[in-house]
Amino acid sequence: MKPRTYSKLMIKSIRNDAAPEEKQLFLAAYSSIWNHPDNLPFLSSTFIAFSDEQIRAWLESTDEKGPFRYFYFLKEDAIAGILVAKYDVLDGAEILGLGVHPDYKGKSIGASLLDHAIDAASRLGFKAIAATVFADNTRMQRLVLGRQFRPVSIEPGKRDDGMSLVTYKKCGL
Repeated sequence: MKPRTYSKLMIKSIRNDAAPEEKQLFLAAYSSIWNHPDNLPFLSSTFIAFSDEQIRAWLESTDEKGPFRYFYFLKEDAIAGILVAKYDVLDGAEILGLGVHPDYKGKSIGASLLDHAIDAASRLGFKAIAATVFADNTRMQRLVLGRQFRPVSIEPGKRDDGMSLVTYKKCGL
C-alpha cells in the first residue's frame, strides 16, 4: 500500500521486513504512545503496560499476506500516531487500536489514521469495518460515530475496572 501524504505529513504501513531504523523508530513510538498514561486505559483492559518484547513480537508476526496492519502517522521525523487494523477474510475488517501521542492530540491525526484504515478496508474488498471502544473513550466514540459507525454490541465489565466495551460497525464501504 502506497504511503498517503498530507502536506508535510505521511501515513505509512510497517511490516516485519521494514528497514531496521524504521522498525526501531516504530517500536519506540508504539511503546511511548500505547503506554502513555493518557492512552493506556483505552488500549489495555488490564491497565498493564505493553512490554517492548511484546510489541516486537507483534510486529515480527506481520507480513504482506497476514491479516494485521500497522499504520503510522509520520510528522517530520516523529511518529505522532499509530493505528492497528486487522483485515481477515473470515473475521472481517476491524480497528484493534488507535493511539495518538499527547503532543499531537487535537490535530486530526487519529481521524486521518481512521480514514486511512477505512479506505484500506474498502480497497481490499471489505463491505464493513468494526471498531471496539471502551465506553469511557469519548474521543474515539466521536471519531467513529462521525464516520457513520453504529453500535452493534456491548461487552459489560470487559476492563479490569468494570468498564464496558462497545463494538461499532461501519457498513456499506
